[in-house]
Amino acid sequence: MKKKEKIITLDKIEINDYRTKNANELIKKLNLELNQKILFITKQINPQFKTATRNLPLTRVTCVNQIDVEKVLRADIIVFDLDAIKYLDSKISE
Repeated sequence: MKKKEKIITLDKIEINDYRTKNANELIKKLNLELNQKILFITKQINPQFKTATRNLPLTRVTCVNQIDVEKVLRADIIVFDLDAIKYLDSKISE
């Protein structure tokens, strides 16, 4: 069975409070489902977003300089913020 993969890029991954409800709303706005393994990769982790997603069992948040192969391979969907993409681009260009 072939796994359908997605990579999404956002300008910024951020919410303004610690409520899981707001993290759910962001996921729904991205047309994603909570039964998918979602990996959010950011340049700097927003503490509110990290706390808001901790009650979502299939959702993970990590900093771009802490990416590991296992996290990426396990994810059904990867959501990058623009700063994380720029950071990766600069590291690949070196």
